[in-house]
Amino acid sequence: MLNAERRGQMDKDIISLKKMPEPGLKKTLQQGDDRLPGEFVLEAAGHELSKDEENYRTAISHVFRRPRLEALDDKKNDLEKTSPALAQARKKLRDNLIKELATDFEEYTNNLPAERAYERAYIARGKYDLNLELLARSLFVVEPKLEGHIIDISIDVANDKKISDDPANQAKQALYVALNSAKTVVKTVADRIDHRGNLRARFHRLEDQTLAQRVRDKYLNKLVEIGRLGLQNPHVELANAALNGFRAEFVAQEAGRIKNTYLRSLGIAAGIAAATFFFAYLVVTYTDVANGFFDMHRIFLLAAGSSAIGTWLSFSIRRVTLGFDDLAVLEEDRLDPSLRVIFVVILTTVVLLLFWTGAMNIEIGNLKTADLSNPQSTLPIGAIALLVGVFCGISERALTTAISGRAAAFVKSLGS
Repeated sequence: MLNAERRGQMDKDIISLKKMPEPGLKKTLQQGDDRLPGEFVLEAAGHELSKDEENYRTAISHVFRRPRLEALDDKKNDLEKTSPALAQARKKLRDNLIKELATDFEEYTNNLPAERAYERAYIARGKYDLNLELLARSLFVVEPKLEGHIIDISIDVANDKKISDDPANQAKQALYVALNSAKTVVKTVADRIDHRGNLRARFHRLEDQTLAQRVRDKYLNKLVEIGRLGLQNPHVELANAALNGFRAEFVAQEAGRIKNTYLRSLGIAAGIAAATFFFAYLVVTYTDVANGFFDMHRIFLLAAGSSAIGTWLSFSIRRVTLGFDDLAVLEEDRLDPSLRVIFVVILTTVVLLLFWTGAMNIEIGNLKTADLSNPQSTLPIGAIALLVGVFCGISERALTTAISGRAAAFVKSLGS
């Protein structure tokens, strides 16, 4: 019984579909240098058009006229070079208009009344005109730069408008600077991931490159929306609040991975250096390969190895938490992990030379650095060298200033 009812309903539906009038208009795409990509005209589909269909066909032709002329003007004025973000924004408005008109035509072919389709065409044109007018009034234009995926953000400033003309100019200037700063942080983080991915590409490990792409897509698109909210539109306070939330989100989701990745790189460099120096110390101490000078100065190898370990500890101790701006520049001197370890090892060697030659002496409790050069000393010289190296590594920032001061005092004494 149920199947019979279903068949009856299907028969009724088929009959009603047969009674539906065929659409009197068909869409024909227009091509040529003076035409918009995707632009179309409506033509008679084979039978006489109703008055509403004639109006709909005329409306489509009229609606396309202005955006077509504007596209030609943009090309004539070379807007892509003079203001790429504005050119892209205007093109996006035209593309959205074409997409909306094409969607309305599809609905017309699926039994949308021609009168309603005619009204929708002018509604779409009205929205286009409004958005174009808002764009023309805006001091800023914010658009993503795309190469398959978003790679950057373009923020254009209108050359024909004074900043003072915008009532929210001061707040927008601050937001403009803040957005560019946030964009720099995101791009720097993504570029760093990309660089690491390029190094690993030889081993066919491309996950870093994919991660960099995801970081750009996720965060740069959010900055585009924030920029449009506060720069193209008057909602500056809301955009600032959104930007603060963006910073907090970026730190919460990315800071741990960035810090751990840097610590791993620094740890590998420090571990290689420490293992090398400690192995050299064992060779000098327990074999006959080296004697004399190297045997007497083997504590320098201990200090050098332990300073590498101290360098790794230094970052963990100094940078317990990372702020948003810190994620772009983890170390102010911008040294790579391997160069940082080498730099600290050399400075530590200089410090040990100061102790060894007696140019400087430190006494803390029973610890006397003057005994480092005394082979008859009863103090644990090796342990003291290890301690000196670790402390030099941990205090790498202060070490630079201290060594520089000692060198300046030494040179100054030569002239006195």
